[in-house]
Amino acid sequence: MATGRAAFPLTEAQEGLWYAQALDRANPIFNCGQYIELLGPLDVARFTRAFDAAVAQSPALRLRFGMRGGAPRQWLADAPPLLEVVDLSGADRPEREALARMQADSGRAVDLAAEQAGRFVLYLLGESRAFWYERIHHLATDGFGIVLLTNRVGELYSAEESGKAPSPFPALEPVLEEDAAYRLSERRTADAAFWQGEMRGLETVAGPAEGRAVTSARFDRARLDLPPAFCEALTSVSKAAGIGWPDALTVLSAAYFSRVSGVGERVYGLPFMARMGTKAARVPCMWMNVLPYRCEPDEDMPLSELLKTEAQRLGALRKHG
Repeated sequence: MATGRAAFPLTEAQEGLWYAQALDRANPIFNCGQYIELLGPLDVARFTRAFDAAVAQSPALRLRFGMRGGAPRQWLADAPPLLEVVDLSGADRPEREALARMQADSGRAVDLAAEQAGRFVLYLLGESRAFWYERIHHLATDGFGIVLLTNRVGELYSAEESGKAPSPFPALEPVLEEDAAYRLSERRTADAAFWQGEMRGLETVAGPAEGRAVTSARFDRARLDLPPAFCEALTSVSKAAGIGWPDALTVLSAAYFSRVSGVGERVYGLPFMARMGTKAARVPCMWMNVLPYRCEPDEDMPLSELLKTEAQRLGALRKHG
């Protein structure tokens, strides 16, 4: 793709994020990121070469964003993001120092017009331990795109020894062309009509905390290994309703939050990737959606009937996602 300040429109998936960020420019909630612990001998020069090669296949990482002619636009910067290498092995507590630096960076809002959308740092903690930090604004890529990039760096690192280099990622241009075609299609007209009907009459949205539900400025992640008995029970009720367990868990989670939320409508954000079967299937970019799922379950309805009814609604939402 051409570089420089030649601007082009945002995709449909990017537009919603743009306006959400514009409502609170200082909010860093759309910084997507992770760090990976690397154990064992690491050839830093080889890792850097693998990173540079992966980034060269991922032009979305060079995107900048801003207003042009009264509308949000994006353009490709000339220079790609570089891998920073920071040696913390001499620090008193290298792991704590690395985590503090990553937290500070993730908690800072990015100037989307002036800065790289992504930052990548390799923190060397000792002779055989490192943290690889990745932080990318959601406008440039989604979680699946980060996985594609991460795996590609590993593949290219290994390829220097095995000689088996992976095929490059497909180009970004066909992804943009597919989005432009969708915007002019009858399918988009039908999707718009569906969502206007779904959201018609929507009042103030409730949340578990008191007051008006607003976007958080922080993302918290927690992991819990579910006991086998719970997993067996979830599988059992899902089979009885004739649905998959992910849908059953989604509906049961919605029912729980409905019970503990305050006054207002119950609307849940349903992540929806929608990549498979599209030009974006193997391209690091922003292509996912969060579907608004209005759900206030009737707790007097038999569980199997409730799960089946709501699973059908979830299917309809995804059809128009």
